Amino acid sequence: QAPTEVLQGLEPYGYYDAKVTPEVTRVGEQITVHLAIDLGEPVKVRELKLAMLGPARDDAAVAARVASFHPLPGELFHHSIYEGSKATVARVLAQRGYFDAELEAHRVEVTRARHAADIDLSWNSGRRYVLVAIVNHPQAGAARRALDAPVEWAMSPRAQAVLRP
Repeated sequence: QAPTEVLQGLEPYGYYDAKVTPEVTRVGEQITVHLAIDLGEPVKVRELKLAMLGPARDDAAVAARVASFHPLPGELFHHSIYEGSKATVARVLAQRGYFDAELEAHRVEVTRARHAADIDLSWNSGRRYVLVAIVNHPQAGAARRALDAPVEWAMSPRAQAVLRP
């Protein structure tokens, strides 16, 4: 059981072809288990397809986040880096007012024999929501918090649960 758990534990770090060799030694009542681990060749990204559909395609801030996506072809396919990049794109979409954005395609295909991962992601931004407020008052600066509050709420996980049932 331990070798299987070790193998499964290595996959998120890009090692899908590791070998685990257990060695059990018994001296009286004491049992010692030694696991020799050969990581093997890591899985690297072979192909990366990213697409942004909708108005966010022309938004420079969103384009910059998509352009900074990792892992890139030739890089180790590390699950947390991949998930972090997806989250960064989703976050910038929300920050820029694309509250209806959806990840339409999210496919990762790992070919163990070739030590390769192909990534295909596409988002549809939906329309952009913009809150505009004009306050013409000597104390206009004091209203800033009140005007920012609806935007902060709309980006919160609680609001997303309400807005996207």
